[in-house]
Amino acid sequence: MPEKKNQHYVPQLLLRNFSKNGKSIDLINLNSMLCVRDAAIKNQCSDDYFYGKDLIIENALGDIEGIARSLISGMISTGVAPKQKSNDHYSLLVFTAFQAFRTKFMAVTVNDSIRLMLKKILIKVLESGRVSDISFEELNSTKIGYHECGKLILGFIAMALPLLYDLEMKLLVNETGHGFILGDNPAVLYNMSYMGISHICVTGIQSKGLMMILPVTTKHCLIFYDKNEYKVGGKSLKPITIQNKEDIIELNKLQILNSYDNIYFDKNDEIHLLQIISGVKSYRRDQKVILHESPPEKTNDGFQSIVHTKRSDIGYLAKLGFIKKRKNNREYHLHFGNRDTMLVELFEEFKKLVDKKKYKAFDWNRFIEEKKKNFA
Repeated sequence: MPEKKNQHYVPQLLLRNFSKNGKSIDLINLNSMLCVRDAAIKNQCSDDYFYGKDLIIENALGDIEGIARSLISGMISTGVAPKQKSNDHYSLLVFTAFQAFRTKFMAVTVNDSIRLMLKKILIKVLESGRVSDISFEELNSTKIGYHECGKLILGFIAMALPLLYDLEMKLLVNETGHGFILGDNPAVLYNMSYMGISHICVTGIQSKGLMMILPVTTKHCLIFYDKNEYKVGGKSLKPITIQNKEDIIELNKLQILNSYDNIYFDKNDEIHLLQIISGVKSYRRDQKVILHESPPEKTNDGFQSIVHTKRSDIGYLAKLGFIKKRKNNREYHLHFGNRDTMLVELFEEFKKLVDKKKYKAFDWNRFIEEKKKNFA
């Protein structure tokens, strides 16, 4: 096989942490509900040249994984998480954020969004009679999307990482004897505070109430969260010890609901996991993307409407005893928005300057320093 042809969208370093021997792993396919024992790790969560044949993204992800492997090992051995806002904290945040957006699930989601939006627009054009050289049948049979979509997504996320830097982190340590499981889309984007909002996605990278939850071993899990919305343990850097089995079950439910095809496990009982899967089956997202169209309004050019798509959020409210919501506002939908409006405005300005070649995509820190000098 050519070098690095088989590219993993869930790194083998994570899969091995849910394996008995580091080479094979047990899995349950969520569609067939069949359990497969001792599946080869090298063949899981991977595809040929998923990030492209030029290996630029693949090599960059390998570097990020190497740093994360060392930090995760250090946390497990010392029992201490990195200081908030330290370089190690940011390294783990980058690893988790990339994991949230680098998977097959996310690539399919983005391509679904592109397909739904463009086909809706093209149907409107066909209905207007302005185009006659393509039929509705030809349009419906046409595949629309990006090849190597994973590369496209990670390019945007790499530039947008500063929008996540305000999230705080805690390490969860599972002492229940009931292990964490790992899905094939394992970094869960979740929002307990604004779950009732349905017309927009509430798990954007600057959304109020955002959490990112990533199990890294059967006993350890990283959680990044909006500190203004949640209280997660105390102020200490010490890990949060979980002794309530129900908390582990709830976190495992989120892995199931966030997965594309498979979940992976080591210390869990197969029958018990199948029961959990059946219990949350109704919450699985049949549609990864939802298209919304506003009511038509009459304009000088005829009737027009606004069309947009949103990524489907997990609609299951997990009961997690170690998390307390800081707010309990019945009119929560009126308060939803960005965590830091000024930061978002700065980022939009930065993006425009990147498009104009004034900065490169990774020049955020230089951009901020120059902004500070201008205000000094």
